[in-house]
Amino acid sequence: MPVAKNTLQITKIRGLLLNTIILSSPSRAAFEDIIALIALIAKLRQLSNGKPIVFKLCIGDTREFELVCHEMITQNCFPDFITVDGAEAGIITGSLKFADGAGMPFESLHIFVNKALVSFRIKEKIRIISIGKLIFGYSIRRARAIGADICNSARRCILLLGCI
Repeated sequence: MPVAKNTLQITKIRGLLLNTIILSSPSRAAFEDIIALIALIAKLRQLSNGKPIVFKLCIGDTREFELVCHEMITQNCFPDFITVDGAEAGIITGSLKFADGAGMPFESLHIFVNKALVSFRIKEKIRIISIGKLIFGYSIRRARAIGADICNSARRCILLLGCI
């Protein structure tokens, strides 16, 4: 996260040091590949006592999401929700040059994810949560029209906190 985003209020909320660059890893230690991701979902399912399982993604290569769908079927393991983030949402911890360019654009991404889940015949098992620049009611209606089952909108709150 660039120093400019690391305000006093953000440091208090996130427990960070003020005026420092915060590095955020693009990978996760809990899994290394798609097979391990779905295995982690299965493990979380066992440990959750019935609580919903969700993972978030930003898709840059559609083939990778198709492989995720295939692996969910192979392992017969499905999250309850997939949170889908379009490129326009930005990456809070990314560099300013990179922040608005990761992944597919919002509209084509959501259409693709919905169509992929339908084509793999697993849409009835998984709900799509849309996040991104959903500030106004029309943004949420648009997201619902292109496949979102649920919309999360934190942008206004983040902007009010001073995040730039």
